[in-house]
Amino acid sequence: MRKALLATGLSLTMLGLLPAPAASAATGPDQFTVQAVEAGGSGCPAGSTTVITAGDNLFTVIYDDFYAWDGPGSKPKDREKFCQLNIDVDVPPGLTYTIVGITHRGSADVVQDASAYQRASYYWTGESSGAIAQSDLDGPFNGPWTFEDVLQKVNLEPHPCGSTARLNAKLELGVKANTPKAKKQESSIFQHTTDGKFKTTFQLKWLDC
Repeated sequence: MRKALLATGLSLTMLGLLPAPAASAATGPDQFTVQAVEAGGSGCPAGSTTVITAGDNLFTVIYDDFYAWDGPGSKPKDREKFCQLNIDVDVPPGLTYTIVGITHRGSADVVQDASAYQRASYYWTGESSGAIAQSDLDGPFNGPWTFEDVLQKVNLEPHPCGSTARLNAKLELGVKANTPKAKKQESSIFQHTTDGKFKTTFQLKWLDC
């Protein structure tokens, strides 16, 4: 059965950031631009990610080839995959932003006595440590999943005003057959939805500097 469907209350302490500016909530732009998303890693080969911005201060990263699996013929590199995202958001003058929520959507097929996980860490460029959220699935499980890393209730410092620091997110998928019987069957975890794409959606909150 699913061990954790919804990951909430993420404990975030961003160490070593510049002093946070005095900031208050702002309406922000009707439209904003994600200037660049650099992606790399075993779960997101070159050319396999797409970025879409939407209303409600959301932007989504879509992956074409992000999955991990275990079973007959699998190798260690198949059982753990990662994708490193380096994100530049175009911040209008007089504003800054923070991330108040991240939603990951995908699917999994995990047999009895196997398990899978989705892990994410977030930090600003220049930080040596950040926050990690992990959600787990225990087999048997077959179907879609949604994991939410909810940041509204914790102390996430905003992007420093005037800074060029990037938002960094390292996403990981893993799966493991825990018994010889489970090893004879294939288990997998995908970060994709019914349209065949794994998606991570980031929600911004704009602040006045």
